[in-house]
Amino acid sequence: MSIIQSIVLGIIQGLTEFIPISSSGHLVVIRKLFGWPDQGLAFDVVLHLGTLLAVVVYFAKDWKKTIQEAITKKSKLFWYIIIATIPAVVAGLFLEDTIGKIFREILWVATFFIITGFIFLAAEKYTSYRMVEKKNLDKVNWKDSLTIGLFQIVSLFPGVSRSGITISGGMFRNIKRQEAARFSFLMATLVILGAGIMSMTQLIQQNRLNSELPDLVLGFIFSAVVGYFAIKYLMRYLKQGKLNVFAYYLIGIGIVLLIVRFFI
Repeated sequence: MSIIQSIVLGIIQGLTEFIPISSSGHLVVIRKLFGWPDQGLAFDVVLHLGTLLAVVVYFAKDWKKTIQEAITKKSKLFWYIIIATIPAVVAGLFLEDTIGKIFREILWVATFFIITGFIFLAAEKYTSYRMVEKKNLDKVNWKDSLTIGLFQIVSLFPGVSRSGITISGGMFRNIKRQEAARFSFLMATLVILGAGIMSMTQLIQQNRLNSELPDLVLGFIFSAVVGYFAIKYLMRYLKQGKLNVFAYYLIGIGIVLLIVRFFI
């Protein structure tokens, strides 16, 4: 792997893990576009650990507060995050390998880009028409968290943004857009941590930790730094901005990929 590949893939991972346009889908597209081979499990693990560092650093105060309130029983938010995490964990154990083998083709990625875009638009329409007071995280209940968790299962498919689909799930439960994003990213901490531990265990068992160290370090640094600023940008944007811009991007790129796939 070249230095350029490590940097580019690190940037793509950090940017698209949190900006709701699908990291898995864009990594597939970039690799196909440039004819780059799959860099292997070790590199993927390092990229995810970089984004894990980004979300942990950005939400460190939130996590401290959430855990303290769980211990003192002032809030159930921590347990709601756990509830929301369970469905995707269970589904991932049984379906992730199958999904990865079947759906990691441009045709499927493009299709899921388009579907995701329309889900974003539907969430925004629902929010604008549903004239009820939107909830902060202190009003979230177990039904809200379970709904968001079920939405997260869909993110196992390449081309479906994990952050975007879970934010949409929160919006369908009348949670404020920015608050839904905060819940999504807190949940992402556990999801990325769990996936990283499982993948690292596989690497150790298979003695596959001999990848080139400079490539791994570069990928980690760029995914972490870019991931941190991606979170920062998105949280600011969602104070007033809608998911529509990301929806139009996903629908547009999905259509372009389908045209390229079938006609060029």
